[in-house]
Amino acid sequence: MASVEQVEQRDEELKSTGYEIFIGFLSILSILNVALIYLADDPNLDTVIYVLNGLFSVIFLADFTYRSWIATPTSSPSTLTSATRA
Repeated sequence: MASVEQVEQRDEELKSTGYEIFIGFLSILSILNVALIYLADDPNLDTVIYVLNGLFSVIFLADFTYRSWIATPTSSPSTLTSATRA
């Protein structure tokens, strides 16, 4: 069972429901754009898709960086140092 600290930590890592849905929607749209690149023959449409994928990549990179920055380590430093000695 999850302790109270683990539940609070998980709640801190999650953003608002609207933001999480937004990131999920962008993920699905990005996957569909990759499929459209291979299915579409129009060079103008390819340009639009590449620009959108670039924008999505910037958003995903910013989200990943922020989540990595605020993430708490899963193991204590003492555990890491004892594991490296063995």
